[in-house]
Amino acid sequence: VLEAVELRLSDEGIAWRPVSVTAAESIDHLGARVQVDLIRETHLFSVRFEDADPWLVAPVANAVATSLLEHLEETARNQRRKRRETIEAERERLRLQLRATYAALEPMSARLGSALIDDRHNVFFERLNSLTAGMTKVFVERVSKEGELEGVRERASSLLKDVPLGEL
Repeated sequence: VLEAVELRLSDEGIAWRPVSVTAAESIDHLGARVQVDLIRETHLFSVRFEDADPWLVAPVANAVATSLLEHLEETARNQRRKRRETIEAERERLRLQLRATYAALEPMSARLGSALIDDRHNVFFERLNSLTAGMTKVFVERVSKEGELEGVRERASSLLKDVPLGEL
């Protein structure tokens, strides 16, 4: 996150670190001067940056907050992707298992003269419905989490706008 802050500040043309400090040292320098605290039982966090120049405090604190939000969004996206991959792998495993079961039952069906197609379709659709329900649940959770994240962004943004520069 601190590397993203450093990059964001340099992209915005904000020279916040001493000229004698290298880019690598500046990340450590920034980390020593920034404090991020999570507010218990909420989706909010506070960012503190201390500097002798009051005109630097808000841009640096905002860059930290924005970079942290982007990092949290990326983490959430990765978690959703992993869940989706897990569900898809489980669906494929069940599909292969169903094929193997049907292949094992086929000789019995030929020997007994019975039709397994209806049974096979029933099992297939039961498992497909189960997987569809699982995927629907994951997507509903995703939409819910994205809504919560948007609420956090709005609250954080409004909190940062309401704080006078001197209090940061």
